[in-house]
Amino acid sequence: MARLARRFFGLVVLLAIAGFVTFGYVYIRRDIDTLRVINQDKILWTATQIEVELLRFQTSVARLAIERSPEALEAMREGFDILWSRVFMMGVGRVGRLMRQYDSGHDSVLAFQQYLREIDPVIAEVAPDDSARLEAILRELEG
Repeated sequence: MARLARRFFGLVVLLAIAGFVTFGYVYIRRDIDTLRVINQDKILWTATQIEVELLRFQTSVARLAIERSPEALEAMREGFDILWSRVFMMGVGRVGRLMRQYDSGHDSVLAFQQYLREIDPVIAEVAPDDSARLEAILRELEG
């Protein structure tokens, strides 16, 4: 009888352990899925912010081409700095790693970073009355 009781107790313990393991697995799996969704949301939010800043920069260049004022020039340079910082931040940290994985083969983010590096000195030297440069920048941004 004692032997039967021990076997029954052992079976109950094994079933309890199996239940805890199953519960833990399901709980961890749910957390992993939730983290995956959060990471996708971060990438989407970051990409959306870059697009918004790109449109703001493009608008500020067009405004400068029309107004040709020092204030519009300052707003354009400030918009460029914000856009550059957004693009730079997309390349670092967890979001940067995920974005590089997502962008692998296309290298759009790297190409955009390269473009910003090339245009940086042009933005620094552009004058409010330099309509040829401003039109060239707008044509490149539209492309």
